[in-house]
Amino acid sequence: MYKRQGKKSILRALVTLAFDCRRSEMFRDQVLYAMKIIDRGDLQPDEMIGSWAGELGQTQFLPVHYYNHAIDYDKDGRRDLIRSEPDIIASTASFIRSLDWKPGEPWLQEVRLPDSLPWDKAGLDIKQPRAEWSKLGVTYPDGRALPADAKPVSLLLPMGRLGPAFVAYANFDVYLKWNQSLNYGITAAYLATRIAGAPVMGRGNGQPTGLDMAGLKE
Repeated sequence: MYKRQGKKSILRALVTLAFDCRRSEMFRDQVLYAMKIIDRGDLQPDEMIGSWAGELGQTQFLPVHYYNHAIDYDKDGRRDLIRSEPDIIASTASFIRSLDWKPGEPWLQEVRLPDSLPWDKAGLDIKQPRAEWSKLGVTYPDGRALPADAKPVSLLLPMGRLGPAFVAYANFDVYLKWNQSLNYGITAAYLATRIAGAPVMGRGNGQPTGLDMAGLKE
């Protein structure tokens, strides 16, 4: 569980990035927070190994987030987001909650789409009430209609109109505030729904065709 958290010295990486004129102010602050983490007794300098961009621990916290949101959940006297599973899980939950996460609400649900759907309505920047998506023929995978309510959701098609389809809620937007990688967010959301008992994701409405080499280059 503790592998692949990065191999870089966080302090060296942050000082280097602080010297880079593009985001020097941001990373100067991160250097100071890294030193505060050491001063508080959470980690020693030689333990602060992570990514080239200065993130620490299994859920990759920048030092400012580590300092402000890490929790000593196992009560051993230090906040260890590298080795302590209780600290890691509790601290990650604390940080996501600070971004306006709504406990008990969904973040990503798989749906089925009709062939007649107006595809220009897909995208995270377009939100419609679930009732509107239901009128357009969007259903759950088992054919049940979406609730006819005003809860705003977006239609997410990570592999295009023939691949798997999801409705994304406000909680999914919150998660993307933490990690802006859409693939990362979808993977984490799908794993969470499976842990909660959701069935295996379907293949969608067909077999998406990949790009050839010329298409990839374009």
